[in-house]
Amino acid sequence: MRLRGRDGAYPVNGLVVALLGRLRIRAIIGPLVAVSVFINPHQSGHCAEPVRDVSDSLLWLEQSSDAAPAVKFELTRENLTGNSQPLFDSYSLTGVDHVHADHDVVPMAYNQPGALPRPAMPSYLDPNSTPDEKLPQPSYLEGEAEDLPLSEQMEQFNQRLRELESAKVASEDATRSIIRRTYAERGSNITDFVVFGGTLETLTFWQDDFDGVSESNIVLDTAELDFEIQVNRWVLGSLVLEYFDGNDFLFPTNQGDEVAVDRLSVRQAWVTVGDTANYPLFATVGRDVVPFGISTGDPVTDVLTIVDPLTVEVFEMQEDFMMIGFAGPTCCPPPAAPTPIPARPVRPVLFNPLVRKSATRFCSYCPCTPDPPPAPTYLPPPSCRPPFSGAVYFFNGDTLDGGGDHIEHMGGTLGYFTRGNLPRMNVPWSLDLDVDVTSSVFDSNFLAFEYRPFLEQIGYVPGMAAHAKYSVGPVAMVLEWNGAINDTTFMDGDNNDVSIRPSAWQIAFAYQFDWNPTVEIIGAQGTYVAIGYSESQDLAGVQRNIAAAGDPPDLIRVGNVPERRFSAGVGEWVLDGLRVAFEYSHAIDYGFDPSTGATGNSADGVFMQVTYEW
Repeated sequence: MRLRGRDGAYPVNGLVVALLGRLRIRAIIGPLVAVSVFINPHQSGHCAEPVRDVSDSLLWLEQSSDAAPAVKFELTRENLTGNSQPLFDSYSLTGVDHVHADHDVVPMAYNQPGALPRPAMPSYLDPNSTPDEKLPQPSYLEGEAEDLPLSEQMEQFNQRLRELESAKVASEDATRSIIRRTYAERGSNITDFVVFGGTLETLTFWQDDFDGVSESNIVLDTAELDFEIQVNRWVLGSLVLEYFDGNDFLFPTNQGDEVAVDRLSVRQAWVTVGDTANYPLFATVGRDVVPFGISTGDPVTDVLTIVDPLTVEVFEMQEDFMMIGFAGPTCCPPPAAPTPIPARPVRPVLFNPLVRKSATRFCSYCPCTPDPPPAPTYLPPPSCRPPFSGAVYFFNGDTLDGGGDHIEHMGGTLGYFTRGNLPRMNVPWSLDLDVDVTSSVFDSNFLAFEYRPFLEQIGYVPGMAAHAKYSVGPVAMVLEWNGAINDTTFMDGDNNDVSIRPSAWQIAFAYQFDWNPTVEIIGAQGTYVAIGYSESQDLAGVQRNIAAAGDPPDLIRVGNVPERRFSAGVGEWVLDGLRVAFEYSHAIDYGFDPSTGATGNSADGVFMQVTYEW
């Protein structure tokens, strides 16, 4: 160790001593002498400087162990004389019973060039520090807790635990409330990509057939769930689940009966890749009604009459297909108005006012909570539909033309659309023209099911469809023809040669009440009337033998539809999403012919349909 004088200089020669001894020891171990030569700092290139400047004491030795208390030695400046006098006048030992020949040298730290400064010791670790701040105490320790009995201290401790538990429960409740409110306001992420909808229809009817047999019933006519999925603008998916009452398929039982079984099927499921608003080409793969005629499979928008026209009933074709198409030229929609344009809704003018006035006459309407005012409606942003469109699709149908079962069926469609306003009248009009072809019309839903025993004989019968949809102001018109372009010949169940070329055509009109120029689709809101007339050709039916082999023939008539059908009805969207429609239908059979089973009679029917769509 080096000892530093009061003037800061080191003596040339000096004795450094430290020995621990004790008066009452049995044997003198001997003094421990340390000799150190102090070098004059002026004779050296650099001067060593202690890190800490001790004001009163130059050396502090502290030694402790588990067996003996700490021994402290203090060397003060008053002991340093700088001459040959002893360095220590006296020393004292306190609380030590035994003195061991033990010593230690305190390491010194020096301020070397480039060394980092020594961090200051925290106040709470410094034994000589008296910090002004006091550590906070829990509430149960406030007051003179140390003077309280043990039972009261435990009661305060239990009170503190209850406070902590209550605070934790309150925090968890607040977290749950925030999560519930967030989900209520924001919703799940699935709503960002999926649009959910559906249709429910009930049909109440009375009708008779061509044999004079009448029936009436209430049936669930349509029940479907629609999902439209779009994760990004280049991919669009659709999924429609539909309920069937099972009357088209009968299953045998152990008792020899045949029963219909309700079932749920996938009516539509497809994925389209493409965005025709920015690029003309697109591709679609999946299951849907292929483009042949006006039918798209939608039970609400395809036709406005309850009873389908003969073109839709006979030639609607649902297939699993792959399609490649175009829509062009691409066009950008006109810029939207800086402020939304209010839309004047079409009011119901028949059933809604009639029922409301009749109901309030018998019983006044006094709601507990007044009805809120209806939310304002605005026109949708302007859109741009490309005028030309076309597609080619491929599928594997039910008909066969020899060989194996392969993807050999195909079809195509080509369309043109335009719209505008009548001059000086501000009345919008639109025209939609389409021509469709298919490699086999007997792959339609009706023909493939009714003529299934004869499909191997029929083979491929190409077909064509053409339709025009025209609307001007409150009036809409549909003109359509679907049919085969070649004859087909086969032998029926009664061994009769049959040669047919099935076809059908229709014309329909619709009128929208309370119309205004903002209405884009006739019959989609308010009150409307619809009238339709359709005819068929070569669809009188054929004879089918359902008897088992070896039994006498059991002939039934299959594959027949009315020769002519007339429908007239009125419908009204009485509330948002709820439509009520009434219709009368008159049908005329083909002329009497025993070979086909035609009767030449007529049949009538009255229908009421309630539709809920969302």
